[in-house]
Amino acid sequence: QRLVSRTARRREERESRRRRSRERRRRVRAMGVVLSCLPCIAPSAEGNSSPPADAAGAPQQTMVKGGDSSDPLPTSRTSRSVAASSRSRSGGVGLLAPEPAFEGSPRFAKTTDQVVVGLKEEGDFVSSLEGVLRNKQMTTLTVFTSTVVGGAVGLGTMSGLLGSVAYMVFLAVQLVCAALSRMTKERSAPRRGPPVLPAPVEEVRSEPVAETLESGVARTALPKEWVLEPRTKHKYSQVMDEHDGYPEELELLSGLGIRPKRVIALTIDVYAVGMYVNAPQFKAAFGAKYGALSEAAFAQRSEELLEDIITSTERVGRTMRLVIQFSGITSRMLISSFDEKLEKPMKSKGAEEEYEALRRGLGSIKLHPGRVILLRMGTDGTLVATSGGETLANCQSHVLCQAVTDIWLGRDSPAPSFREDAKTRMYGTLHSPLLGDAEAAAPAAGSTAKEAQQKGETTELGGTWEVVDAEGVEEFLVTLGISYLVRKIATRLYTQDMKIIEQKGKTVSFTDFRNRRRGSPVTFEEDVVVQRQDKQGKDLEDVSSWEGPHLIVKTTGYKDVLTSNYWRESADTMISETTVKDVTMRRKWKLMDL
Repeated sequence: QRLVSRTARRREERESRRRRSRERRRRVRAMGVVLSCLPCIAPSAEGNSSPPADAAGAPQQTMVKGGDSSDPLPTSRTSRSVAASSRSRSGGVGLLAPEPAFEGSPRFAKTTDQVVVGLKEEGDFVSSLEGVLRNKQMTTLTVFTSTVVGGAVGLGTMSGLLGSVAYMVFLAVQLVCAALSRMTKERSAPRRGPPVLPAPVEEVRSEPVAETLESGVARTALPKEWVLEPRTKHKYSQVMDEHDGYPEELELLSGLGIRPKRVIALTIDVYAVGMYVNAPQFKAAFGAKYGALSEAAFAQRSEELLEDIITSTERVGRTMRLVIQFSGITSRMLISSFDEKLEKPMKSKGAEEEYEALRRGLGSIKLHPGRVILLRMGTDGTLVATSGGETLANCQSHVLCQAVTDIWLGRDSPAPSFREDAKTRMYGTLHSPLLGDAEAAAPAAGSTAKEAQQKGETTELGGTWEVVDAEGVEEFLVTLGISYLVRKIATRLYTQDMKIIEQKGKTVSFTDFRNRRRGSPVTFEEDVVVQRQDKQGKDLEDVSSWEGPHLIVKTTGYKDVLTSNYWRESADTMISETTVKDVTMRRKWKLMDL
């Protein structure tokens, strides 16, 4: 009896030691997953193991223990091994030939005409944690913040052990919270069936398809070519075909880049941004000014070109295409970034209602990586924001269109790579071979001299003019940096201004006629630099050019470039717009009878 009891105790001790050993191994594996700092998780040892291969190199099927030797069904463990072996033989690609399937298994499914790959159960904590760790930006940010906290604790306590413990605890807390948040989202999202293996995607369509426009003009085939943004790898078509203006309107990719955000020592790619410009309108508006330039000369005048694009919303349509990249961005964060650039200018120019409509539209959607937002701006000042076929906002304001374009093309653009890329792509847009057929279908409205004659417009600006209406004068002078006392005097002069304009061909002379006293004339010849001084003695340089019926004068010498635009609205009315940064002073002139 003593021998039997001693043997029983030893057996129980061995079983107890085995249970404790298994429990320790389970805890080590769990801690290894939670505290992993890598951006992805390696497959478990169970998933990587594969059965021995036979002489032909095929993995042998392991039968269920105690089952019939003729039963061809493998266990689920063996099935995973076969799948892992298949993945390793094909270079690690997950969507491959179907894994062995059998009736009643929730992990596998049968199909006759397509390949279906089994899914892990959504809402599982481990799978959610794996998804968090595979997000490189999230993992890098988590490790970085944990390192900062651990280093601060270690320096504060002068203990490396406490610093290491703080690092591990803070890292684990962040990862667990992120996994729980992801798991909650997955469980609240509608259930989806297993994905179907798609057919190979054709990257470039080489066979063009003829298109007949509404105007009856047959356009030659437009190549379906794509451009990859190098950092985010998002695809952008060379021709904008995602809104209802296609194919009637030919908009070509004229700028591509990313919007980065720097967080301490890390740089996060928030979204990719591309700009599509209506190529026929762009050529009609600026072809005479920039078309004859060589590529090198064009690059030298690229800053001037970007200013022209920003202020030419009445002549050139454009579309901004945003593709979300950072998984942590929310609609509120996107609106805040817009507010930094647009809120004050919109309030100062009385376009608050239009901007508020855009804010409401952008705030009504949930952002996620890969979501596309289109901001389409027409020559009538209409701005339509869409995403996923849904219209988010539809408002009309040239002030808003110019301010939105200035966000990315302005000198303080948050996307420098996009701005530099636009300087080079604009040359290709201006000389695109697709313009040959599109010019007949989508001419620029009011841009050329011929169209100006058809509309009753003229390039003749001669006469004696008096200001009868002025908008944005005070804001313009503040932006220009004029002092308070001088600003009060200048406001009166600008709102009661009188000028004598004399014109011979493209040479125009301006003479101040305030209080009916003639001042000294300033003569502008096209593309000729004119040096002069303002009333305060500041040295200035002016360069004039003609764009259809519009006389454009660029003035340098102030802190920012000053752009003045003059055109004749009717037989006895002239309009002038003077812009600095994103603030415009608009004045209406009447022809005087002397």
